[in-house]
Amino acid sequence: MSTPQPPTRLTLLESVRRGGASTRGDLGQVTGLSRSVVAQVVSELVAEGLLVERRISGPVRRGRPTSRVQLAPQQGFAAGIDVSHRHIAVMLSELDGEVVRDQEIDFDVDVDSSATFRMARRLLGDAIARAGLRGRRLVAAGVSLPFPVVGADRVVAPVGYVPGWDGARPHDLLRLEPGTLLVVDNDADAGAWGELMQDDTARSLLFVKVGEGLGSALAVGGQVFGGAHHMAGEIGHVLVPGSRLPCRCGGVGCLDAVVTRAVDPAASAEEIDAAGAALGGVLAQLASFVDPDVVVLGGSVGSDPGPFAERIAAGYNALASRIHHAPLRAAVLGRRSELQGALDRALCQAWNALASPSAYALAR
Repeated sequence: MSTPQPPTRLTLLESVRRGGASTRGDLGQVTGLSRSVVAQVVSELVAEGLLVERRISGPVRRGRPTSRVQLAPQQGFAAGIDVSHRHIAVMLSELDGEVVRDQEIDFDVDVDSSATFRMARRLLGDAIARAGLRGRRLVAAGVSLPFPVVGADRVVAPVGYVPGWDGARPHDLLRLEPGTLLVVDNDADAGAWGELMQDDTARSLLFVKVGEGLGSALAVGGQVFGGAHHMAGEIGHVLVPGSRLPCRCGGVGCLDAVVTRAVDPAASAEEIDAAGAALGGVLAQLASFVDPDVVVLGGSVGSDPGPFAERIAAGYNALASRIHHAPLRAAVLGRRSELQGALDRALCQAWNALASPSAYALAR
């Protein structure tokens, strides 16, 4: 039998990681791989110390006893770091996904990228110490940022309205230990990934974060779709007819400006109603175009339903009922969608690296 190529190993390992524990038969159904390929790859990964098989207790049946395939315990751990406009949060987990530490501090992120990453590094170190993980290897870290992130080297795009961040390079600024994998995403992309991992029924979703700003992302086929320039799904600068509010991009009447005004404590009921109707209508039209399984409302507005969330839902349902059927729901993870998504992205990178024989040898 020929040796399975790395994508096959990664597909099977990722299926186990996302599903927790599975039988060989389950893995065949989920991945579409043949029984013989599943048997060969599972045996290889068990021999390499990446998977374990545990016999299922119960009545003995004819044939081979059924066993569950699970991730094998590893020495390393992973981290998720969520950098929002007003806070920095860190979440640590074992490589099987068990969270061991979750902490957050208030911080004015918009002032300067260097100061932000110094604080993030300090918070990460404190979390590692408090979790008793010093001396163990941080295999991978995921970072969620409230700005567009572009290019293969994941540089913050020059948006212009936050000068201290234009062109910032998280890989250089965070300064992790050599060999630590780092994956950097826009916060909406991270939030979409976090929600995707929580919903077994959704292979595609439209995620919108509403709170300290407005961001959105699209997941298709079980993966977040970035587009040619990593800007897919962004709706912040869709024009709202009749609005003359100045936007931080330099334009006038952008949806981001309308929504940002509505989340201000001083916003009037009329401003909240207008913003909710505008955002709900845009989401309904976008959902009609991409046809997702679900539309997810995240951020502080999604995690703490109030008049604004209700008005968004009303605006969405008024149009959605006529053109499509994707339901609108609040984020399962609440305001933790981005942080959990960043952590899960790190876990994905960690296991992808461990699944490569050369990378695994180095990790050991």
